[in-house]
Amino acid sequence: MGIIDVVKGVFKNGFGYKVIVWEDETNSAFTNYQMHGNFTRIVEGNLGSGGNIDISGDAYMSKEDEISIYGLLVKCNVKNGLNFLQQNVFILNVDGKEISFDLNDDYYSIDEFSNLGVKYFIEIDRFLIDKEIMKLLADSTNVEFKINGEKQTIEGYLSDKNIRRFREFYYDYLQ
Repeated sequence: MGIIDVVKGVFKNGFGYKVIVWEDETNSAFTNYQMHGNFTRIVEGNLGSGGNIDISGDAYMSKEDEISIYGLLVKCNVKNGLNFLQQNVFILNVDGKEISFDLNDDYYSIDEFSNLGVKYFIEIDRFLIDKEIMKLLADSTNVEFKINGEKQTIEGYLSDKNIRRFREFYYDYLQ
């Protein structure tokens, strides 16, 4: 791949979007697909300088047991944090269909870091979903979301590029 192809790819797809695929060394039938860097557009809420919201997808698949587990990864890098609520923390509106998720304590994590003296908190949670919801996202035309925290609520949407990335991820890796 030449430098021209890389530059074309950056203009077409933007920076940061990638899919990581790995297999379990102890179980050759297990494969994990994880999408990273699908940064969203915010319409309500204060991220602070350098903050962002990443809504991506992942899937664990076992060819041996024919088991598939799908999830949405929500990563918030927000000044002073959100402190995710326990109930209705993540709400999607996909082409008019509302889907609500509660906090999943098994997958929730929060890390603190400082940038030029300003404290940021990275909160991550994975919400387990079924394949139909992943397909619904992939085939959608309009996706809005709300992330409810104790300190504030963030509202936004997936741009056409975000939706296209979900579509590519789903049809290239999960179908």
